[in-house]
Amino acid sequence: MSVYHLMNEYADHKELVDSYLSGQRTETMNNTRISGLSVAMFSVILITVMIIWVASLYLVIKEWDALPTWVRVVSIVDIVLGSGLIAVICILATTNKEKKGDFTPSLPSRLP
Repeated sequence: MSVYHLMNEYADHKELVDSYLSGQRTETMNNTRISGLSVAMFSVILITVMIIWVASLYLVIKEWDALPTWVRVVSIVDIVLGSGLIAVICILATTNKEKKGDFTPSLPSRLP
């Protein structure tokens, strides 16, 4: 699901989702479906996707100068049209980070 789709569904069912998140259960909440999901599942997916979207936006801004051109394009398209997950995967896969504490065992200079 894209962020755009989730936000449209949230806007259409704002009262139900807000009452669920604030702990006010209603009788209609048990049988109500939002995009085929229960209100609880929709709320969990909405919060998870928003966290991923914000993280992808942060990573794109932070790593912009170090990103290859194709990752920049994929990231912008994914942030605008998707959920941001592909952007996070591409950025983490292409950025060079030095490994801290990289230990390469060496053989002793002379064997016993």
